[in-house]
Amino acid sequence: MSDLKAGQLKIALKSVLRLKGIKYEQLAEELHCSLPTVKRIMGPEELSLSRLLQICGVAEIDLSDLERLAGRQDRKEESFTPEQQDFLAQNKSYFGYLMALYSGDTPAKIAAKHKLTVRSTDKYLLQLEKLDLIKVTGRLKVKPRYEDLPALGNGPLARVYFESFIQSGAKFFTELIRDAIATVKKEDRMKTRFAIQSAKISKSSYDAWVERQEKALLELIGTSKFEEKTLPVDQLMTVVVVHGHTLVPHTHPSLAQLDNVMGPIVNL
Repeated sequence: MSDLKAGQLKIALKSVLRLKGIKYEQLAEELHCSLPTVKRIMGPEELSLSRLLQICGVAEIDLSDLERLAGRQDRKEESFTPEQQDFLAQNKSYFGYLMALYSGDTPAKIAAKHKLTVRSTDKYLLQLEKLDLIKVTGRLKVKPRYEDLPALGNGPLARVYFESFIQSGAKFFTELIRDAIATVKKEDRMKTRFAIQSAKISKSSYDAWVERQEKALLELIGTSKFEEKTLPVDQLMTVVVVHGHTLVPHTHPSLAQLDNVMGPIVNL
């Protein structure tokens, strides 16, 4: 293993351990070695393949996935051109089609799922290719031009995307969760819920809380991948998680909206 590749893998591995909340003390216990040894392994000492595989096992990540992560960290972040941003912001259907390609769907699968005509599929592909947003490989396979989804930035595309994303989530909860919350049994209320909660807290405590949320979400995704492959379809259901949080000054004027969730209290 070259020094450059080993260094990239080590950086990626540290990111995974940090994201999953695995401390060096826990890693030392799992590897049956001392804490100073772990610090050397994750620091200047050469990382052997056997140790790398051991740590991957503790972090529950395949070596191939770690290598892809290391490759992404080493690549320069790409972004849509202003022309691409403007077009996608003004043509949501094309943006949705492009996102389906990024998720791994083929044009045939997208057409079947959304009942698209051949003419519509051709229009999507021709326009996206014209804008250099997709490419056709030698085997006539369609792939997004950018290997990873470019950052949306803070321009028109980001505003359109996040507004649509938030509205879709709100509609889902309005139509489905509302009735579920109203009819759920008392003992099952924590399984189906929607809450808006504010709390005054330090940034360090907030950061620690966010880390725990990310770890729990990764565990959920890992369980999902395993059960999708091992359980019959009739034993599976879909869990939908809409998760939003941010830090604002406790004097922020928008916080007043939370006081009026049940209805504004005004002079009569």
